Amino acid sequence: MIRPAVFVNEAIHHSLMRRIDTHATKPGGWLMLVWLVSLTLSQVLAQSGRVSRDFNTNSQQGTGSSFTKPGLNSTLAFVHRPDGLLAGLLQSVDRNDQPALISVTAPKALPGLYLTKRVNKSRAAVGDTLTYIISLVNKGLAASGNLSIRDSLDANLAFVSATASAGSFTAAAPGGTWSLNTVVPGDSVTLTIRARILLDGLVYNTASLPGVDTVQACTSVPIKVCRGSEYQFVLSVKSGYSRYQWYRGSALVQDSPVNSFTVSTPGEYRVVADSLAGQCADLSCCPFIVEEDTIPAFKVFAAAATCSNNTPQSNGQIVVTGLSTAFHYQISPGTSFTAATPLADTAQVPANGVLAVNLAAVATSTPYTIRVYNALGCYADQTVLLPPTICTCPPARCATTVVALTRTRRPTQGTSLRKSQQTPGSPPQLDGNGR
Repeated sequence: MIRPAVFVNEAIHHSLMRRIDTHATKPGGWLMLVWLVSLTLSQVLAQSGRVSRDFNTNSQQGTGSSFTKPGLNSTLAFVHRPDGLLAGLLQSVDRNDQPALISVTAPKALPGLYLTKRVNKSRAAVGDTLTYIISLVNKGLAASGNLSIRDSLDANLAFVSATASAGSFTAAAPGGTWSLNTVVPGDSVTLTIRARILLDGLVYNTASLPGVDTVQACTSVPIKVCRGSEYQFVLSVKSGYSRYQWYRGSALVQDSPVNSFTVSTPGEYRVVADSLAGQCADLSCCPFIVEEDTIPAFKVFAAAATCSNNTPQSNGQIVVTGLSTAFHYQISPGTSFTAATPLADTAQVPANGVLAVNLAAVATSTPYTIRVYNALGCYADQTVLLPPTICTCPPARCATTVVALTRTRRPTQGTSLRKSQQTPGSPPQLDGNGR
């Protein structure tokens, strides 16, 4: 039998080099199947594009993705030759070898579009602005036609702006549409969208190109709760998996076929479904985060009201230290805070920390309770005693005062001490020099 040259791609070159000569494969023409080396139809597809099978009367069709010859080990090779040599080649091939002919059609040039999306923050806070970049790349052999990519923002996001490197973007709640006329092979275009976070939890931005792909980017926005309060959050993910492993940080907290989990303690929560880690839709890329919020330590002092001409004034003061102007407060009489009887409406903590300057004078120590709030509404209470104000003087008591000279110094050299011999009420005795 005349063995024609066999053309294969580089991926399978090494498996054939000891048996036959190899060259680069080109689409078009014919492929002849002979029993030489082991190949499969999937390898032909990989090197030649779309393949259709056409057998002559002397060939035998195999099954599956490969062809086999009865009674022999499956050793196949695909032989490429021009259409003009078909008749001459068939005459030179032993018909007992039952060759099979496969016609190969050159694949049609098509665009290969790839859509991706990324976000600048994986963790953020309410009020932050996120930047999303949507990229479209054509890795195919032909230019695309007109394209329309839909971008959708979560209800937790507010659209701010959009900038496209090509085409145009039309904003329309809850996102907008990116319109492109064409994307040539090898070209890459981008759309940048900025959006502000309105609420905590998980926020998503989704871009979709019909018939090509849908991509998504997510950001975790921690939910803050007051320490000591009771709360519950029910997390649910896509159903249809047989096993859901819920984690709090690195600790496994639930392993079951249930696709939901109830959160009642702070931490970062994620889930792995059927051991498929890294699935963003299953919270493994953007965990659900709960953080407890507290009031920082602070101190409260009270100053008693003053007197004016034995008259008590209403200028008692309460002062706080350790708090910034970001906090608010209320004052209530008594040893515990009573919301129904505050001294005034909730007010911002002033920079000097003076919460009250007009408290009435009291005869005995009097308690006041100060409640401090943060922006979330968490609060802490402290009680302080306002000291009493006493304006009347105590009764006067008279007593005889005796002044006696007990030591003197002479102007001459030396010093002498003289004991007083005066009697109470008598004037002091002076010497001739008036001493």
